[in-house]
Amino acid sequence: TAAAAAEIAELVPDLAAGTFPSAAGDDGVLIDESALHALVESFYAAGQRDPLLGPIFSTAIGDWDRHISLIADFWSRALTGTARYQGFPYGAHVALGLTPAHFDRWVQLFAEAAERALPPAAAARAVAKAASMSRCFQAGLCPVN
Repeated sequence: TAAAAAEIAELVPDLAAGTFPSAAGDDGVLIDESALHALVESFYAAGQRDPLLGPIFSTAIGDWDRHISLIADFWSRALTGTARYQGFPYGAHVALGLTPAHFDRWVQLFAEAAERALPPAAAARAVAKAASMSRCFQAGLCPVN
């Protein structure tokens, strides 16, 4: 809901910034809500079957309908500028025991789902945002010695 702490922003810059026009869709590519919902559903369907992510999802997510709706709201805010999502996603991931491999797989499955659900320019914007988020989360959750 706010900019990253300066210490984190210095370590992991938002590589999507400047690559694509604003998340509000200034590139002229419209992303409708049904496409975002399809993206989220497709991603989680693949994730549930995935040997690496599936066990994490089955442990962490109890109410799938609620979760999919929440994450669709998150991506609506991230990609189109709506204000439906007001949460703080980092906190929900702290206790999951995630490793860089989990994040790599998440980005891979997300990219595949985005390419299926969104027009090419919108998919590229979504994947760039996801990759940036992955790097930010890893900076906090996967510290190096």
